[in-house]
Amino acid sequence: MRFRRPGSNQQDLFSQLDHAKKMAQRTTPLDKLRAVIGFEIFRDRLIELLGYKDRVDKCGNAPFDPVFMFKVVVMQKYYALSEEQTEEQILDRSSFMRFLGVAALFSDLDEALTARGIHGKEGVTVDASFVEVPRQHNGRKTRPS
Repeated sequence: MRFRRPGSNQQDLFSQLDHAKKMAQRTTPLDKLRAVIGFEIFRDRLIELLGYKDRVDKCGNAPFDPVFMFKVVVMQKYYALSEEQTEEQILDRSSFMRFLGVAALFSDLDEALTARGIHGKEGVTVDASFVEVPRQHNGRKTRPS
């Protein structure tokens, strides 16, 4: 029997752009939540609770936007994610990026480049390593006949 191989002559099927378009058409629970709740209503209360108004020290990095961080905490709670898992999922899942408003930045960048007659071509970086693992030399014991 003959099978099609991913990546052989069907590169368009697996291209990141096509995949992103398909995923953007799906409605996720986070999309529904974002549509129902305008998270900006929490901004003043978050600023008050987190003490942003009282921040006098202008040294160091500025804090993240409180509404953005609140959305991150919402995702952590409903998806039961650790901080490390949350960071990984935000980088990996387009639905998380859309919920946080990060995906829109990439769309804005693409539009800005196109308006200036520049076509951004995506590349692929491959970084793989193979490590030999220790082999277990314990075989099955043969039974006496």
